[in-house]
Parts: sequence; C-alpha cells; structure tokens
Amino acid sequence: MRLFSLASYRVKYSELGRRPRIFDLLILLPAALLNSMRNRDFSYSRYSDSLRIWRACRYPEINTLVANKPNIELLCVAAPKDFETLFCSIESAIKFSGNVIEKVTVITTSSGLNECLEILGKLGRKVNVVDEDSLLSIVDREKILKKFEGRYGWVLQQLLAVQYISTSESSGVLLLNSDTILLRPMDFLDENNNQILMVSTEFHPPYYKLLNKLIGSSVNPKWTFITHHMLFQPWILREIIQVFNVNNVSNLVNWLIMHVEPGEESPLCVEFELYAQGMLQLYPAFVKLRKFSNVSLPRTSMAIEEDQKKHTNLKVSKFNSCSYHDYI
Repeated sequence: MRLFSLASYRVKYSELGRRPRIFDLLILLPAALLNSMRNRDFSYSRYSDSLRIWRACRYPEINTLVANKPNIELLCVAAPKDFETLFCSIESAIKFSGNVIEKVTVITTSSGLNECLEILGKLGRKVNVVDEDSLLSIVDREKILKKFEGRYGWVLQQLLAVQYISTSESSGVLLLNSDTILLRPMDFLDENNNQILMVSTEFHPPYYKLLNKLIGSSVNPKWTFITHHMLFQPWILREIIQVFNVNNVSNLVNWLIMHVEPGEESPLCVEFELYAQGMLQLYPAFVKLRKFSNVSLPRTSMAIEEDQKKHTNLKVSKFNSCSYHDYI
C-alpha cells in the first residue's frame, strides 16, 4: 500500500494558498529513502528532488513588480494540432499580463498559416503570423529531423523560439506554450530589468546534464524552470548565446546533435532552461523567484470550453495557470 506519493504532494502544494511546512521534511526525506531502497538507487538526486519540490512550493505567490513596466511582445510557437487551445492561450495572456502586450506573434507551419490567421482574427487586433520555414534554414531543419525523428516537432519548437527571441528588439518577449492558459494577473518585467521567473517542481536529469556541458550549470540545480511560460529579455538571451560560445542557432543545432544523450526520448530544454539557468549565472540580481502554481489537465474540447467561459472550475480556480496537454 502506498502511503505517500511525491507526485500527489507536488499537486497539492502547487495550489495557491498552500505552503509546505518545515515539518514536511520529516515525511519527504524518509519517503525518498524508502524509494531509494525499493529501487536500489541511493543517489543524492532522489533526496534533492524532494527538497526541490518542497522549496519550489514555498516561494511567494504575489506576482507583482514595483517599478514601471515596459510593454512586451507575446510569442507562441504552435503546430496545427495546438490551434484548439491557441486562441484561449493568447486571449488569457492579453487579459492578465501586467505588462501591456503591444505585439502578438505566432510561429506556425506553412500549411497552418491561413487557418491560424482565421482563428486569431477573432482577437480584434493584428497578429504577426510567421512561417517557421522562414526562421531556420532547410539544412538545419533536415539535421534536426534526421537526429530527433519522432521528436522533431518538439525540438524544432524550442529552436524556433530561441531564433526568434534572440533577434527581437522588444524589451521582453513572453514565450507562452499554446496549450497554457493564464488565470490571474501577473507582472513579468520592470523598467530596471528585474523580471519574474516561476520555479517549477519538475526535474528531468538529461536536460541538466546537457546544459552542464553547454553553459556549465549544475547537473542537479537548486531551481528548475519547466514552466510553460516565461519572460525572455532578448538582450540577455543574446548575452547567454555569446558568453557560452553558442553564437547562433545553427551552431546550437550542430552542438546538440553532437552532445545529446543517445537513445534519450526527451533530451533537451534549450528555451526555458537555457535562458533561466544562463540568466542565474550572468544576471542573478535581476531575478525574482515566484511560485509557479500550474495544473495540468487533459485536452478535451468540453473541458477547454467550460473552463474558459467561466474560469470557475474548481480544478483551475486555485492556480496561476493551467495547461491542457494533449498527451494526458
């Protein structure tokens, strides 16, 4: 009989208004020891993972910045399969961003351009829809396809975001996964370059082993940032790319192909984690850490329609955001 589940603990304390106590460590650490005994794996990562989740859920929930807030750009990278949630995702960001969103950009496939424009026409404002083929060369795309095969779209989405943001002239670009809906007001960036980074409870070791090789960040970091939305300051992303000798996205593609773990299905996170871990190394004083508070839900038309009409569904009312993942 399972008496304790780290997964259920994570969900419980991701809710707003819930904060893990110091006393919880008396449950978490013995549970980690029992799991280690059961799996005959006594690596330190099992303990640090428990501490990481506990710590992530204790960060402040108030997502406001004091200084004046510059206007920002909103970016979504969406394949046609994501169009079901795309409109609600963009609409929620426009509504709840404390930084005025002055430009909305969507990157999609050439085959999805017209459908995307038609869907977003209902927003009542201009949307910049970009053909993904115009951002990365066919040579780079063929390399990605050959190396990552079935994960091609997932890897391509990350690299498209890095390419677009690194050349943006905006003060900030809010990268938002097209399956993620913001539910509460949030500030992202102030005039002094201070920005909020949400702290996630997820930890996937291959991401950090790869980033350790690329930028020297820890293979077992204190904070992780798989948060489905993040404010990028383009000038900081450019600094990261230059300081760590990436230089451009084509070089990054070649480097990834050489260094990803062979046989690993999900080997990399080179948008959210590259930026966040790189920023913590170069500009930690600009970072304000906050509780992520996101809930994952299955993607069904009925659930999306009802949740977005009312925003009163008990499953989402206690969170900052929700993500309708198609794999649930």
